Amino acid sequence: MDLTIEAITAPSAGLPREQIRRIAAGGNWEGPHVHDVRSATLLPLLYRAKVGALSHRVRHPRHQMNTRHAQQSVPPT
Repeated sequence: MDLTIEAITAPSAGLPREQIRRIAAGGNWEGPHVHDVRSATLLPLLYRAKVGALSHRVRHPRHQMNTRHAQQSVPPT
């Protein structure tokens, strides 16, 4: 996952952080999402990306398990 964070951050080096937005979503298949990476694991890693905004899908019925993790996870300031 460290490599992924570097891959997200490297191309935007030198750009103002507030102009960069990262959107994270789980799998896009119709079946159950029982093998998705849990938000409890994913969010702290995504918070390390040098972006001004992070959007993570948690309200869709298939992503309800992530709502609690998103509410409990505190982004860095």
